[in-house]
Amino acid sequence: MERKALLNFKEGLTDPSGRPFSWRGKDCCSWDGVQCSDKLGHVTKLKVHNLYSSNPDVPDVTAYALGG
Repeated sequence: MERKALLNFKEGLTDPSGRPFSWRGKDCCSWDGVQCSDKLGHVTKLKVHNLYSSNPDVPDVTAYALGG
């Protein structure tokens, strides 16, 4: 159920830079930026910041901003 909710969330995001999103596979707890409880295995935190936003070659950081 959490995997499906996360994939629906991902579908609502836009990424102007066109980078592929790394959420693949059945275990959403292994996806980049997804933190889960060790005891129950439920999602406890999402970190969906943009790792490329400090690129010095791109003066307009909004080119790397996720939206939705």
